[in-house]
Amino acid sequence: MPLSPGRRVLIDPVSLWWRRPRPWEIVAFQEDRGDKWWSVKRAIAGAGQKVTLSDGDVYLNDRLLRKTLAQFRAIAIPIHNDAFRPSIDPTLPDRWLGEPSRTGWTRNDQGYECSGRWNGQSSRTNRVDWLEYHPWTCRANPVPPAARTDPSPILDDYGYNQSCSRGALHTVHDVLLTVRVQCQGNGRVVARMADRGHLFHVVLSPKAGRYRLLDNDQAVLTGRRRFRNAPFVLELALCDGRVIVAINRLVLFEYAFQPEKLQTDGTVSSKQLAIGVVGVRVQLGWPRIDRDVYYLGPHNEVRWSAPGSIPEGHWFVLGDNVPVSLDSRQGRSISAKDLLGTIIRYP
Repeated sequence: MPLSPGRRVLIDPVSLWWRRPRPWEIVAFQEDRGDKWWSVKRAIAGAGQKVTLSDGDVYLNDRLLRKTLAQFRAIAIPIHNDAFRPSIDPTLPDRWLGEPSRTGWTRNDQGYECSGRWNGQSSRTNRVDWLEYHPWTCRANPVPPAARTDPSPILDDYGYNQSCSRGALHTVHDVLLTVRVQCQGNGRVVARMADRGHLFHVVLSPKAGRYRLLDNDQAVLTGRRRFRNAPFVLELALCDGRVIVAINRLVLFEYAFQPEKLQTDGTVSSKQLAIGVVGVRVQLGWPRIDRDVYYLGPHNEVRWSAPGSIPEGHWFVLGDNVPVSLDSRQGRSISAKDLLGTIIRYP
């Protein structure tokens, strides 16, 4: 594949004089190609560590390498932003849909609104009125052939790799939902997320100032936080075997879990992402969904291990553009003497 000129970045050459690169930090280094060739990748592991890639995640010495929410934001790949509507074909259906024939959700010029009523009835019961995300195929030349709006799991597709022949795509479970929320009333806002054997419900009671997390209907975490019914930005993340919830970019809580190894048949469930309300009027401002990078071996293996531990004075690096990136998966770790510094601007 021919290389295209990249964007300019700023390198801080002093940053690594007194410390080692941090996991997931972007570094610049000089390639060993016989000429002056610089590359930019993410530092993953150092001397004595062995890297394993499994189901899209990175393991160091058989321990899952987890990201913070800030690191997830920096690495996340956009999937869908409801603020941008198709202009070529405006008749395409919404991806966020209420439950057929029994929903109070409507779409407006600011996003989605739920009046707290459906079929003329009050929502004072404990029934959750769900607004569910329905992902589409929406990619060029899918195999097997499919229409653009056919149901599909969230996959490790890349919009900028459309000409790259990859074979089978893989279901991505690590996702980030960002949405602006404004509530009126004493009820609850509920978010639903699913990940390999776990069905999570995040329950927020803004006026009461309480929150709960349920894992397969069992309460595993409770706490208090004053929301006040003022508009707030809600972030809900499934990332590296953790549920992370943030309000106005400040982490509210984190909960670690063990994803199950499941064999899926490729069917699509609307349970993966949804937002619901009980007894409260809610305005949602244009939900946005991003996904984590899904790491594969050098030949697109779902499970791959480096042949040995990283030697002293070397680093294992990975590129974000997994299908085409030339990085340490091809067998060459980066010598510390070739590191040029960290990236302080990465457009």
